[in-house]
Amino acid sequence: MRVIVIMAGGSGERFWPLSRRLRPKQLLPITSDIPMLAEAVERGWKIPKVEQVYVVAGAQLRAGIQLALPGFPPANLLVEPLGKNTAPCLAFAAAVLGARHGWDTSMAVFTADSLIRDIDAFARNADLAFEMAEQQDVLMTFGAKPREANTGFGYLEAGEAEKSDARGVVRRVDAFREKPDLETAREYATSGHHFWNTGMFVWKCAALRTAMEAFAPELAAGAEKIAQAYGTDSYASELESVFAEWPKISIDYAVMEKATNVYLVEAEFDWDDVGTWNALARTRPLDAAGNLQLGRSVMLDTRNTVLYNADWLPGHPDAPMPLIATLGVENLVVAAAEGTVLICHRDRVQDIKLILQQLRDENKTEYL
Repeated sequence: MRVIVIMAGGSGERFWPLSRRLRPKQLLPITSDIPMLAEAVERGWKIPKVEQVYVVAGAQLRAGIQLALPGFPPANLLVEPLGKNTAPCLAFAAAVLGARHGWDTSMAVFTADSLIRDIDAFARNADLAFEMAEQQDVLMTFGAKPREANTGFGYLEAGEAEKSDARGVVRRVDAFREKPDLETAREYATSGHHFWNTGMFVWKCAALRTAMEAFAPELAAGAEKIAQAYGTDSYASELESVFAEWPKISIDYAVMEKATNVYLVEAEFDWDDVGTWNALARTRPLDAAGNLQLGRSVMLDTRNTVLYNADWLPGHPDAPMPLIATLGVENLVVAAAEGTVLICHRDRVQDIKLILQQLRDENKTEYL
C-alpha cells in the first residue's frame, strides 16, 4: 500500500509578516491561487497507486487546514501535541500508519511548502522511489540538480548512477552536506555529484522503524508505544507522554546522515524550497531591473527588490492595503500584510526570525 504524508506543521517565520502563527505560509496561496498545502495534496494524488494522503500538523492549525483543504478526511489529519521537528513528526506518522495499515506500508514524505511545476516528472520520479523502497527496503530521497551556487540549501553527495529507466536515475547517497559557504556551493553546483537536499523521502514504515532502532532508539521506542496505544482510550495520553519525552531533532540528523542504505532519485522536476522571500524572486517573473512587484505599489529607480503588498490576495483581511512606493533603493524585501510592513535587506531574510523574537520579548504577540 502506498500513502503520502505531508508535513504541514511549520511556522513559516521567514515569510513574516504575511505568514502568521495561525495562518503560516503553507496555508496561503503564495505560489499560485490556491494554498501551498492544497497544491501538495493535489500532487500526491498524481503518483501511481497512491491510496491515502495524510497531513501532519499541530492542533493550532486544524481550523486553517480545514479551510485550505475543504472535504479533507478528518481522520487523515494527524495532530501533533507538540512541535518537535521532523524526526518526531515522521516517527509519529509511521506509528499511526503502521497501526492502521501495517508496517509494510510504503510511505512518501513531502513538505507542504515546496514549489513543483512539472507534475508529470514528479509523479514518474516518485513512482521510481516507491518501487525502490518496496523492493529493497532502502531509504529514498530526492536530490535536485543545483541551478546555482545556493548557500541556503543543504546538499546530498552521491555516487555514480546505479539504476536508470524512463522514470529517472537512482544514485547511492554517500554523504549529507551542510549549507555551504559560497565557494563550496560553487564547487557543488558544477561537480555533477552534488544535489540540493529537498527534504522529501520514500520508505517502508518498517524500514524507517529499523533505522530508528539503530540510530534513534528513543524515537523507535516512542513510536512503538504510539502504535500499541492507537485506537484505545489511552492513545491521547500516550501520545502526549511520548512527545514530551522525544528530543527536538530533524530526520536528517537522527537517521538519514547515519544510515548506509540511503539512495536518491535525481529530481527531474523544477523543485524549489519556498523558504524565504527571496524564493519568490526565483519562481516568479521579474521586471527588467530584477524586481518582483505584487500588489498595489509604485517602484522608481528600484533594483533587485521584492515588493509584496498582500492586497493582491483574494479575500485578504486587510484588503485594500495602503499603496507602497519605493524610490532609489535596491536589494530589499518590502512586504506588507495585516497592518504590518517589513523592510529588510535581501541578504538578511534568513534573520527575519530575530524580529519575531524581539516581538515576543516585547510582548507584542498580536503581530505574530
